[in-house]
Amino acid sequence: MANIVPGECQQIERVWAYLQYLTTLNAPIKTVHVFDAKQSMPNGGGPACLKRPIALSHVEYAAVKANVFMNDKLFDALIDWADRYYREVLCKDDLADPNLIVETHLARQNYLKF
Repeated sequence: MANIVPGECQQIERVWAYLQYLTTLNAPIKTVHVFDAKQSMPNGGGPACLKRPIALSHVEYAAVKANVFMNDKLFDALIDWADRYYREVLCKDDLADPNLIVETHLARQNYLKF
């Protein structure tokens, strides 16, 4: 297993030291691969900017335990979750609403059920 990171991680000494440290632990991550993501990072970055298609055999596909493959059922569940737990519009004044943090925690708790 590898950790895929943008090149900026290598430029920040503490971050790079931590990533290297992770590979020494008795954990699945054994290596760090650095990629140039400069074009994507200014647009928000995130995991989607580093996506790369990987071909899996039927056995490998079946071995994936997480619900990470998009299909109609998962798509409908995500839409339902967003409709149920997130406000249609978020305004500046909403940031002062104490219920916003309660709603956010509730959304997170229910997202983890996927």
